[in-house]
Amino acid sequence: MAEATSDQDKTRCKLCGITFNDPSQAPAHYKGQKHLKKLKANGLVSSESTLLPGLYPKMCPACPGVELTSIAMEESHCKGAKHVKKLNGSKSKKAGEIDSDSNEEYFDAQDGSDSQTGSKEKKISSSSSSSEPDGDDIGDHSKDFCSLCLKSFNHVDAAKQHYKGSEHRKKVQARDEYEKKKASGEKVPFCDVCVIMCNTREQLLTHEKSPAHLAKREMTIDRLMAQQPAKRSSVRAPEKDHPPLKADSLAPKPWEQLIRRQPRSYQKELYEKALTQNVVIFLPTGMGKTLTSELVVSHLLQDNPTRQIIFIVDRKLLVFQQGAAFRNDLCEVKIGAEKRSVRVALVCGDRRKLEAGCHYLYDHDIVVITAGSYENLLKNGELRWKDVSLVVFDEAHCVKKHPYRMIVKTHYETDEAHRPKIVGLTASPAGAPTVDKTQRLVLNLLDDMHCKLAKVTESKVDYDRFRPKTQIRCVLAPMTAREEKLRNLLNQHGRQCLNELQHRLDVSRLAEIDINSAVFDSTLEEKLLASFGVYSEEMSDNTLMILTSHILDLFEITGTVNLNGVKEAKDGLMALITPEKKSLFPAVSWSLLNDAVALTDQPEMASAPTTIVEEVLKLDWNGSKKKDGTYGLFAMILVAKRVIAVALEKYLNEEDAKLASMGIRSIRITGHGGGKPKDPTKTKVKGMTTKQQEDAMRDLRAGEFNVVVATSVAEEGVDLPECKLVIQTEVPRTLTSLVQIRGRARAEQGEFVAICRSPSQAEGVRQLEQQEKNMEEATDRIIRQQNLASKNE
Repeated sequence: MAEATSDQDKTRCKLCGITFNDPSQAPAHYKGQKHLKKLKANGLVSSESTLLPGLYPKMCPACPGVELTSIAMEESHCKGAKHVKKLNGSKSKKAGEIDSDSNEEYFDAQDGSDSQTGSKEKKISSSSSSSEPDGDDIGDHSKDFCSLCLKSFNHVDAAKQHYKGSEHRKKVQARDEYEKKKASGEKVPFCDVCVIMCNTREQLLTHEKSPAHLAKREMTIDRLMAQQPAKRSSVRAPEKDHPPLKADSLAPKPWEQLIRRQPRSYQKELYEKALTQNVVIFLPTGMGKTLTSELVVSHLLQDNPTRQIIFIVDRKLLVFQQGAAFRNDLCEVKIGAEKRSVRVALVCGDRRKLEAGCHYLYDHDIVVITAGSYENLLKNGELRWKDVSLVVFDEAHCVKKHPYRMIVKTHYETDEAHRPKIVGLTASPAGAPTVDKTQRLVLNLLDDMHCKLAKVTESKVDYDRFRPKTQIRCVLAPMTAREEKLRNLLNQHGRQCLNELQHRLDVSRLAEIDINSAVFDSTLEEKLLASFGVYSEEMSDNTLMILTSHILDLFEITGTVNLNGVKEAKDGLMALITPEKKSLFPAVSWSLLNDAVALTDQPEMASAPTTIVEEVLKLDWNGSKKKDGTYGLFAMILVAKRVIAVALEKYLNEEDAKLASMGIRSIRITGHGGGKPKDPTKTKVKGMTTKQQEDAMRDLRAGEFNVVVATSVAEEGVDLPECKLVIQTEVPRTLTSLVQIRGRARAEQGEFVAICRSPSQAEGVRQLEQQEKNMEEATDRIIRQQNLASKNE
């Protein structure tokens, strides 16, 4: 074997006839199964060999006559005292204390032509020599986190104590024992996350569904993604020869061959419809669109094992959730004679989580990713459109100006020779005041996605059983006299600022807004944000930046007043009044803000939070109390802005005595936030990191909190516990928002409450409910038209 791999060309493999785009691709190819098959076919290695060429077996250069046949054996050998003495030439060295210069010589003696292999071996020896630190030295171990035991440390002394402890040693022994058994050819069910061996495959599957395992895996996602080497991001995917694509007119398979959870009858119906053509699956929130898509994903992967599945989500938090679902639910895939677990890659911006043993994105079966990231990876060549068998678009609503539409237009429509199957998932394809207009919008969506509509038509009994039946209850919570007065002062001041902005920009676009009667609410904010994008060049002026930022801060404070009351607005108001602004904008009346600050000095009970607490306390908390003192109920409160979420969480936990006395605890989940510090369109309230979001969701699932205060990040798709009560503090303004929020209250006899500040807001909710009825009628029409066209073909 050594002769077969000693002369490895970094630009081209003459044996396989493959040219590499980058020299770094060569090592992966020479270690791959394809190259090994070529070696066997040409008699260069034994036909019985299952060893990857270029790695093992090999001789230890420091110990004559010692043959190393696996990673586990090399790791064990490098830890031994005999090897250390041979390597360092000194009997005084302890096992594992390898001199750095001698260590370099040891690795230089390996196959020097393969830099990637060398680096891998170096890592193995390094980790081996430090698995049991001596004295006060922790070797190459992290002083902050033990990735083997999933333990974090606040101090280096705590890290030292852990690495010397029995818990860590047991994990090391279990890992080493597994590696040895694996190297000897024995198949042992093993959990890489918890580092434990199981007796049977069934026992492993049961373990992987346990709360302890799921919690540990969630803890590792964010850390593992951050550990992916950045240098791999520039490696282009190699050209691949695939068998013909099997994507349409496929025969259904038994669900047991595809996934590990039994689907409902309506999910199987939609799966079978998706096998015949491209479809957008219309299914209400909470009824299992994800599981339905998993049936299609697993089927296409088994029929096209050399091609990738791309699952595109519309927000970063869903990347982690969907990746975990695939690992838990999908059956093993058979590639040639090999049967293995599905390899899932998670891509979230510049960070990524790859499966163990997979160095590049193109090594994976499934890539879960956001639309923008996928477009970038296609452009730089890390992924190839030709390698895809299925693209799933999650939350595929009306996509005319959506990144989803750009992917379809740029790749699917232009590359007719390579068209993968498309599946869209939606709970609200479109909404409009009339059935006819709704139908046109849904048809436009289907045309944009090159799909037909798939809706449950046969399994109606099962469908009606699980369909959300929660009715919306509008609760009127009028503003107090002082809240109303404060809001009027902010509106007056804001109109003066808008006039100043329009004057300084000297443009007519803002004339579309009736400034003299403008109300600082979310509708006006959306219009202004769209206008500010037009004036990006003018906004480079520092004076305009200050004014624009000031106007957007007014929206933050107005939102705080609307929900959290007068008291919570004081700090924000004080921060708005500065000498610099007064001198830059003398035409603006700053006395209005001084009057507003004066209003916040008088104590008053806020109207909206009081109403929210009353609704939460209506739940039967005592009846749901468990033996351990925790509650079996869960409530969600949805707010418009992060600043409101922060204030409301504080109010519920610290200022409301009733909830505190009952032990009802609240937590918040908000978006990432951020943006550039100088970007006036970005909020100044710091958002949550991905890890903070995952930690909060894990605590919610564990029952440590009973109420979650969330922004729109939790409206769609995110897997949270079933809610007994959902409170929307700012009434839904779109049909999509209404449908998604109602789907959250899917616990038995769940409630959906909309806090309305005026009767007109309640009327707006009723109009959205009518749009929902229009959507049902429009989609039924489309299904009938599709069935008729199918019969006539």
